[in-house]
Amino acid sequence: MLSYSEIKTRYQEKTKDTTTANQSLIAERANQIVNLICATTDFTFLQETYTTVTVASQQAYDLPANCRKIESVMVTVDSQKYPLQPIESTEIWDQYNVDTADTTDYPQYYYKEEGSIYLWGIPATAGNTITIRYLKRPVAMSNTDYATGSITATNASTTIEGAGTTFTGTTVNENTKIKIKGVLYDVASITDADTLVLTKKYQGTTAATLTYTLGDYPIIPEEFQDLLWVRPAKEYYAFNKEQQSMYLMLKDMDAELEGKLILSQRTKGVSNVIKRKRQKIRSVNDYPSDLT
Repeated sequence: MLSYSEIKTRYQEKTKDTTTANQSLIAERANQIVNLICATTDFTFLQETYTTVTVASQQAYDLPANCRKIESVMVTVDSQKYPLQPIESTEIWDQYNVDTADTTDYPQYYYKEEGSIYLWGIPATAGNTITIRYLKRPVAMSNTDYATGSITATNASTTIEGAGTTFTGTTVNENTKIKIKGVLYDVASITDADTLVLTKKYQGTTAATLTYTLGDYPIIPEEFQDLLWVRPAKEYYAFNKEQQSMYLMLKDMDAELEGKLILSQRTKGVSNVIKRKRQKIRSVNDYPSDLT
């Protein structure tokens, strides 16, 4: 598992260019490639669930800021869950809304536009739960590795105590982890300079004066992480005629990693793991006439 700092170091070692401009380039490019991979592959670890409640006579509801793609929507009425079907065409949605939609406790369809979701028909009653399963956008990596001082880790505890540490220099995000005895643990929060909290209990043996590494790690699976430095390095050498052998080597590495990513989509069904079979509304005539 490569940390953000290790990705940047590998790139700089391969390009032999430690200029500030090149360091800024890899910092930005690595995050761009993570976004590209996550945008084209429906990984299950990107799945989140968001709930809100209906408001009487209100059609539009805000989506989470990190929502990239909606997977499913359902409304719960009297403990019974009712799945909604998507309308993906703006033209069809507009046809439905030529006239004011009827109010009902049982909306049948939803439409996504920018940062909002619209329900059809319009909820009649306040307080019914709307559950939205969606794929999130990844948060950019930003923290460099920090390993000053030592830590004490206690078995079955989520609290990590530091000695000679300044954990507060790290801004916790979804990529932030701490490596202890070669095992990565997600960091939930940093309490102060010498205390941080894990999302799950420490599973190792209780010990003091342990070495550690605190930093950001890519959200994508480990087998694809070399893409984050190989591809930028390939691009770096693409127009350097004196380094064509290096370019060709990196090009082959990039192609192999890209192939693994494509193969994972096809054979493992990554993009289908969280896909739901949904009825797509292609015409206004698809709307059931017997709904009330």
